[in-house]
Amino acid sequence: MHPKIAEDMSRVKEILREKGCIKDLDKVEESECLIPEGGKMIRPRLVTLAARLCGYDGTAHIDYAASVELIHNATLFHDDVIDSGEIRRGGKTLNVRFGNSFALLAGDYLMAKSFCLIAKCENPEILSAIADCFSDLVYGQLKEMDHDRDIDTPMDVYYKITDNKTASLIKTCLVIGGLLAGADQQTLNLLAETGSKTGRLFQIADDVIDYLAGENRTGKRRFHDVREGKMTMPAILLVRRCAPDERELFRTLLGKRDMAESDGMRIVTLLEKYKIINEIHAEYFRMHEDVTRLLGKINGNEFLPDFKALIDLIIGRLYSYTDKYLKDDGSEKSPGHE
Repeated sequence: MHPKIAEDMSRVKEILREKGCIKDLDKVEESECLIPEGGKMIRPRLVTLAARLCGYDGTAHIDYAASVELIHNATLFHDDVIDSGEIRRGGKTLNVRFGNSFALLAGDYLMAKSFCLIAKCENPEILSAIADCFSDLVYGQLKEMDHDRDIDTPMDVYYKITDNKTASLIKTCLVIGGLLAGADQQTLNLLAETGSKTGRLFQIADDVIDYLAGENRTGKRRFHDVREGKMTMPAILLVRRCAPDERELFRTLLGKRDMAESDGMRIVTLLEKYKIINEIHAEYFRMHEDVTRLLGKINGNEFLPDFKALIDLIIGRLYSYTDKYLKDDGSEKSPGHE
């Protein structure tokens, strides 16, 4: 990591430790930060790298970077309440520890702290971008709830949900950096498109990994999405391909919160039978190449290698789960994998 980015992230973490504590509560120790240590800090790193990449040399990007991480964690608290999440990052969720009401209000608290940081920086363009992003995040969650247990969810609706509830924040992180540096409209558009496509891939990877990996690798309970009735990309493709009796089996399991692990493995068997993972991998690989082409258009400076490495980290995490499903007949392997 570039020394300046390492320094930036150290300062961001200091702000998060301060803003993430709620004082004078009996339930929570005063020293406990609601934002757990050890995360990849992807979103604040994107803000700092985009700003530095576009030539910014001030200090306001630190507050903006912290603000997006506060927003991100606030949405996670809310998501865990909506989805009855029990485990995140290998630990119990706030709603399990303290109840839904506490988790919702804790999310609101982090959101308020975020907007205090944003207002302090006094940049109306960035404030507007973040407000639009927050609107997108909420809409994406509402749209997803609107299609709970809808086995006939079309792919375009899935992409709309993904682009709003996940990709919008990653896109906004890059746009914040560009706006702060006074980048021209062409550069802002390039950053926005890169962020949107990277965010879409980030969510697709999450949705696939939910079917393929357990808590020991992801820090989350396996098959969470199907238990919550979510029609993600693997589910949508599967119900299009499978036999009527298999489709009916999936329908009975969709939204069944006490679904057994063995039933989840039956779904994985169907994904393998119809080569759904292979199909997703091929489409994911194509979209990854689109992002790579966009990265090639970005004017470089000393921060470009770190920026590209972070984008590759975000996108590349899927391949360790999907490469084993590829045929030995010339199917595309993931970048860097043999």
